[in-house]
Amino acid sequence: MKRGTSAIFTGGEADADDGDNSATAARVPKAVKQHSIVEDSDEKTILGPSCLREAFKWPVDMVSSIVENDDRRKRLTDSILHCKWTMTSSYSGLCTEECAFRAIQAGLRAHAEQLGLRENDDNDKAEVLAMEFESACDADGFCQALALAVPAARQPQHFFHQLDDCLVDEVQQRLNEMETSLPSLKNLGQAKQVRATRLQQRIEIYDNMGQYLLQKCAEPGSIIRTECFCVKHLQNCKLSTARAEAEAAQTSTGADAASTPGRRHSLEVAGLTCVAFSSYGKHEGLGHESMRPFYTWCILMRSREPSLLIMESASAFPKDKVRMFLEDKYHLEFVDHPGPCLHGWPIRRPRMYCLAFLRSQVTFVGSAAEYTALFKRTVEMDGDALFCLPQDHAQVVQELQLLCRKRGFQMTDEMKQEGWQEVYTANQQNVLRQHRAAMEKKHSDGDASRAYIVDLDQNVGFAQAGPWWPCIIRHGTIHSLQKGRHACLSELFAAQGFPTEPHLEACYSPAFLDKVKASVAQPDPRWSRSAWHKMIGNAMFVPTLGSMILYALSSIEWQPATLLKMRSSLTFSFEDSQPQDDLTEEMEADAGLGD
Repeated sequence: MKRGTSAIFTGGEADADDGDNSATAARVPKAVKQHSIVEDSDEKTILGPSCLREAFKWPVDMVSSIVENDDRRKRLTDSILHCKWTMTSSYSGLCTEECAFRAIQAGLRAHAEQLGLRENDDNDKAEVLAMEFESACDADGFCQALALAVPAARQPQHFFHQLDDCLVDEVQQRLNEMETSLPSLKNLGQAKQVRATRLQQRIEIYDNMGQYLLQKCAEPGSIIRTECFCVKHLQNCKLSTARAEAEAAQTSTGADAASTPGRRHSLEVAGLTCVAFSSYGKHEGLGHESMRPFYTWCILMRSREPSLLIMESASAFPKDKVRMFLEDKYHLEFVDHPGPCLHGWPIRRPRMYCLAFLRSQVTFVGSAAEYTALFKRTVEMDGDALFCLPQDHAQVVQELQLLCRKRGFQMTDEMKQEGWQEVYTANQQNVLRQHRAAMEKKHSDGDASRAYIVDLDQNVGFAQAGPWWPCIIRHGTIHSLQKGRHACLSELFAAQGFPTEPHLEACYSPAFLDKVKASVAQPDPRWSRSAWHKMIGNAMFVPTLGSMILYALSSIEWQPATLLKMRSSLTFSFEDSQPQDDLTEEMEADAGLGD
């Protein structure tokens, strides 16, 4: 389950004409129909963003959808005012979950008065949705290095390596013994029957691992270590403790009430095994090597018992596996999500999300259908809107220069306008020619302004072109026939919902964006370009993750005993408790959203 994902943020200028082509808007509904998005004619249709700047107003738009209902608004207020949240993550993408959380804070502050977060105009610096990023876990060494290159204020307090490291030696040794008996699937050629037999054997072995972990978890004594090696501090650090221990620490004699503004509750954000169930993967499913860390993660969650879990995986991931490990402790709500297109972005990337609510603390009162109804928007812009940089932008020119050097060309002024195809690899040029021929055959009118986006790293039959941004961006060569170039790194990140350009600031203040852009170090020359593209392709879509967190917080009713403890320990101040250099400080200036 190598879900190592990351994000970089780079600056740029606005393209004033981005996404405002009326002819394009008329064509997009056909694209929506082609992608088989289920439409209910009885539902109220809410128009999605018509340009990228509007799309980046998603935090305000989503909070607005929540606060329209009195019950949801009250539940959200309870989750904001009465809790101090601690976040942990596993294979969920560098900065993805933290960026989503900060965006939600900006949206909440825009609706501060409706949520009771502001007493008067002279004192409007209430702490909104307090959160500490406690720990992250990723097995990929490159992602670890990148995570530790961000400013300290955005780093998790601890960064762990393998999930298996949290298990005691006895359990790890037993799992290793079971793993040695796994048959290999490599070098089988066309021997389909042999592969099928070996794959079934692997599935049975991994199932036995899961059953073994469940059995050990039920026996007396913990199978989870109290400490684990932290790559941030290069020493053993304390793992996130079980919920009971955390509660005991909060109610201990001598605890400073002023330092605890509310009951601490934890949120886990996880990227489950995806590659094994992806239509673009090797189709190993339950026999893939990522099943071992998945089962380990489930056992860790049973021990830690966070209040909320938000899990992402491929849409084909078997839900029964999650139920087997967690359903006795958690209410599980599965959301089969079509991807960014649900929120009005011109990208389809089907995923499966699971919202899990700890039964002993909260009651979930929502549904997957309600989530969809709240946040569903029609797609009104095409994929060309994501090519947000002008042709002569420094980053675009730099990209072309890089390609020229790789192919041994000297870039000329003419090449700035026409040279992109010439510097692609031979295979990419062939794919592009095939796409052009297909477009000319399909559209005999020769409309050069028609949105037509192609993935040059996939063959024509595998990756169909159209007005939408291709969902597979791991390779990074996403080419627009209308723009005549491929997307730059910051545009690839913008397509994942990361705010990368000044004109996308929307509800974010300029000062906040400056911090975000600097939050990850500039690309190290030792790190290959393909590694950056791989991380972009694996990254969670920030607005979707933000919507999941927001909906979860507004759809829970606290158990009476839990709510009583929360309110009795509440010491909430409307004075800003965040350090001056904290990211939320810059967000506060944007409460009015006037510009």
